[in-house]
Amino acid sequence: NRMSIGYATALMLLSGGLYGFVGSEPQIFDERFHTGNRFGLCFAGVAGAMAVAGYVNSRIVERLGMRKVSHTSVIAFVGIAVLHLIAALSGFETLAVFMVLQMALMAAYGLTTSNFGAIAMEPMAAIAGTASSVQGAISAAFGGLIGAVIGQAYDGTTIPFALGLVLCGSSALAVVAITERGR
Repeated sequence: NRMSIGYATALMLLSGGLYGFVGSEPQIFDERFHTGNRFGLCFAGVAGAMAVAGYVNSRIVERLGMRKVSHTSVIAFVGIAVLHLIAALSGFETLAVFMVLQMALMAAYGLTTSNFGAIAMEPMAAIAGTASSVQGAISAAFGGLIGAVIGQAYDGTTIPFALGLVLCGSSALAVVAITERGR
């Protein structure tokens, strides 16, 4: 089904960005920003933004709809990732800037992916359990490969990481636009 494949593909691309985050953060926090024993706190702060987004999503999705929330959030994800890349390229990025941008990105991720998964399953009602398992496996496997590429590109700066997020987010947005035929 076009919707299931399109949204599952977009979810996979965004998951690649998340796995890139998980794979890159130890080096970024330690080598780039020298957080030392504050790594766990910094990582938890970023992850906490995703948790808050999950709660916010539960409060707004029925009122606004899955497509409106997720489409707006994936656009925000791309915009924030571009700002992150600009900050990294300009040398303006401090730990505080990095944290704020990552928290915003993970909040956008949290608002996007739960809804993308649900939209992908809408046309699969009769086989939703099987379809969800396949979607999860594909998202984890191929998202993991994308994340590994992002993580391996680390060069002592956040530029490869930020570029990976821009590419993952803009690719996911393009897939959704094609899937929805521009709507």
